[in-house]
Amino acid sequence: MKDFLKLCLAAGCGSFATLTGLGCGGFLFLVMLAAALETAKPVPEGALLVVDLDLPVADAPRELNPFEVLPMGNGGPTVHPARLWEITDAIRRAAKDDHVSGVLLRGNVATTGLHSGWAALAELREALLDFKQSGKPLCAVATIYEEPTYYLASAADHVWVDPMGGVLLNGFASSRLYFASALEKLGVEMQVTRVGRYKSAVEPFLTDERSPEDREQTTMLLAAIEGAFVNGVTSTRSFDAATLRGWMEEGVLLSGDESVARGLTDGALGHADMISELEDLMKVDEFETITIEGYLKPDDPLKRPKNAVAVIYAEGAIVDGESREEVGGDTLARTLRAAADNDDFDAVVLRVNSPGGSAIASEVILREVVALSGKKPLIVSMGSLAASGGYWISCQADHIVAEPTTITGSIGVFGMLPNAGGLLDKLGLSVDVVKTAQHADVMAIHRAKTPEEMATIQVIVDSIYDGFLDRVSVGRDMDREKVAEIAQGRVWSGEQALELGLVDELGGLEDAIAFAKARAGLDADAALRFPQAEDPDFMNVMLKELAREGRDRPLTSTSPFVGEFESLRCELEALLGQGPVLARMPYLLRVD
Repeated sequence: MKDFLKLCLAAGCGSFATLTGLGCGGFLFLVMLAAALETAKPVPEGALLVVDLDLPVADAPRELNPFEVLPMGNGGPTVHPARLWEITDAIRRAAKDDHVSGVLLRGNVATTGLHSGWAALAELREALLDFKQSGKPLCAVATIYEEPTYYLASAADHVWVDPMGGVLLNGFASSRLYFASALEKLGVEMQVTRVGRYKSAVEPFLTDERSPEDREQTTMLLAAIEGAFVNGVTSTRSFDAATLRGWMEEGVLLSGDESVARGLTDGALGHADMISELEDLMKVDEFETITIEGYLKPDDPLKRPKNAVAVIYAEGAIVDGESREEVGGDTLARTLRAAADNDDFDAVVLRVNSPGGSAIASEVILREVVALSGKKPLIVSMGSLAASGGYWISCQADHIVAEPTTITGSIGVFGMLPNAGGLLDKLGLSVDVVKTAQHADVMAIHRAKTPEEMATIQVIVDSIYDGFLDRVSVGRDMDREKVAEIAQGRVWSGEQALELGLVDELGGLEDAIAFAKARAGLDADAALRFPQAEDPDFMNVMLKELAREGRDRPLTSTSPFVGEFESLRCELEALLGQGPVLARMPYLLRVD
């Protein structure tokens, strides 16, 4: 009956909107109600809550896509990313829900899902540990455990592995592809301006190996991730840190039985045996399951609670103008302004998960951060990334909370200007320019910048860097000389950032929200709201999705080099597409 009502509502909402004069906004509202019918499901008595670790998860709320609700397209609704906060909140609610008798983690952490960063994994693990305190069974099962999956599973009371599976622990690595020699052969030169010895974003286009500074900071970040993994696992399992590190140094690939013998898992169980174990633990003869997606608490668009904390997201690269798939400076600034003027919000948490980007857009956002904090508490919660421009927009908040593995800092500025003149020569192409002034074509890529032009751009870069230092000095109440010492474009882990005074507290979004409520004098159970700049225009969303249907899907392959080149393409597009001067972290750390 529910599915029938959902389909009727989705199919008829366009006509209803027209008849009632609701327009696109009303149409979108009705589609949202249809989506709520899809997600709102009753919880069976004594249910087992199942969390698939390959579930796609995003930090920020997604834009509503009507094709994911309406019965058209590729045969049904699309699986869309759940919000990390929704997942952790659902797990904590399950601890108090009499209908839920236990939680089962299953599957493997996907690099496109929960493993969007170790900070996200840490937040989920904290929620699992909170659930564990309820006394209800928390179990985990997988075919192959690698570090990210085992990090979460180790929080469980019972860790099971498929008899044909095993555990692979071999440490952490990060690789980068370098293109200097290839670019030289192509006749392409990259001219660079930068401030900060650790600003290594441009290095793959200038050299064929890591600089000592980049190797130093990458080694430090990997050590921080490994430390978080080891500390987390050994806090809940029966072996010590030295033993675990020894296994990783061996690069052990253990069979199911071997993993049980070493105490990494508690049993090598097939499906039937696992069900029997769950029945014994839950003290029932049989049970029903509910997925975490079905257990998520749907937003009620009719409720507008007062005395609430607003949670606003800055997820993605920071760009000038409006948000699309990135953080548009104007869009986020407008959202912050609206939250400052909204009397329903007593405090604001700004969730930052960004490698930075445009220095100008970062400054536009920071101005609104400062203005808002003058009216009500503004707390920053850092996700996996809050570096360079991501730190710029955070540094003057009232309080900053970061995870131990958050990548932050990267206080530095750079610009990269391509010169493809050599490539044009190889292709037999020439460019003839008519200009009214000597430097009118300074941003053209068909020629090298002159030393005078590079010096002028460097002056701009230096000025922006000085401004960055000033803003951090004021926001963190730190001597400017001290800021300059720890800047230099260097990235830091959240744990190191706490020691340096760049953040105030270690924790996740839950901790930032609790701090915001306390600072605003609100009860611990005060409501949360997740405002956005504005509701998306329904017809524009429809047209955009129709346009996507005609595009080729992104290139995918099991070859690691395809992933490297795709990563390079995205990074180069980000570096060259956001203007000549960027406040962006040195690289996107990909951990294998």
